[in-house]
Amino acid sequence: MGGADASKENNAMIARQVRILENRLDKSLVKFNETLASNKQLRAKIDSMRQERVVFDGIYKKLERELHEKKKEMSAIIEDSNSAYQRRDKAQNEMQALMQQADKDKKDFERDWRELGQLIEQDRKLREQQRQQIEKSSASPTQGILDRFSQSGSPVNPMAVDDEPAVMGGGRGGWQAEKDIIPLPLDKAKEYEAAFDKIREHTNLTDVDEIVTTFLEAEEKNFSLFNYVNELNSDIEKLEMQISDTKIEIEKYKGQGVSTDTQRKQILRNLEDKLERTEHKTKEYNKSYEDAMGTINHLKTGIHSIFSRIGCGTGSTEEMLGNQGVTESNMMQYLGLIEQRTSEILQLYAQSQLAADGPEGHVPHGSSGLAASLDRRPYG
Repeated sequence: MGGADASKENNAMIARQVRILENRLDKSLVKFNETLASNKQLRAKIDSMRQERVVFDGIYKKLERELHEKKKEMSAIIEDSNSAYQRRDKAQNEMQALMQQADKDKKDFERDWRELGQLIEQDRKLREQQRQQIEKSSASPTQGILDRFSQSGSPVNPMAVDDEPAVMGGGRGGWQAEKDIIPLPLDKAKEYEAAFDKIREHTNLTDVDEIVTTFLEAEEKNFSLFNYVNELNSDIEKLEMQISDTKIEIEKYKGQGVSTDTQRKQILRNLEDKLERTEHKTKEYNKSYEDAMGTINHLKTGIHSIFSRIGCGTGSTEEMLGNQGVTESNMMQYLGLIEQRTSEILQLYAQSQLAADGPEGHVPHGSSGLAASLDRRPYG
């Protein structure tokens, strides 16, 4: 009886241990299935994040290239703007110098014109006086000679009239000989002498031929001065046309400068807006990258926790994976080991079930050892 009771108690104890182990195994299977589902989700999420990272890296590099190009374009535009400003300042300085030179030339011309006008007026007055005096001195003696011959009834000698300048050419002696040859009234002779004295007084000349030559030279000089004045007028018109063209060109450059400045400012504003949008996108992608890296770090922590809890951390696996822990490069290896370990646990569970269903309901010695080994594993 004592042996039968001991056998019954032993069987009851073994049955209790089997139930306890089966309960623990059921809990472990539930956790294992949850881990497999989570592992599957994590794999899908990791693959998606890797794809997103590849896309993000491509976009990020593209944005960096565009940003570098835009900065180069902005630098080139700024250099062009500075060069355009320098050219504009140079054109304005040249325009100012041309305007000053034109004003100076205009003032010089006006001064020369006034001086020339004064000279012409003086010459005209002097010429008019000479002409009046010559006409008066040359017409009066001829008329007196004709009157004298007509009154005396003698025929007029044309040679005597034609030789009048020769008679007058001798100065006061010539007039004295004329008085001896042609008798004139005393008052007429005095009048002629007074006229000739006035001509000599104004011209400082005593010879009638010399007076006529001087008059002709004055006429030629006046004509040359007149031509010079016409040339000056033509030069003035050309200068005024050049000044007008220069002013038109200045206004044109002013308009072009304003238009160019406006266009360059608009281009700079557009580039600044585009640069701002690019920087905003870069910040958004950086934030997405940081969020993705945070999720990956959480995944690393979860994988390492599962790896340790199911007893995968042996010396050989740690040597194979290295001492760096879970990284992006060995993450898939960790997941493969976890999957392999869960398969082993399932096989152990199946063997324990077969052992529990053995002949006469007895659990083999090996199965009790397996249960004891599973009971000692830290499942949490």
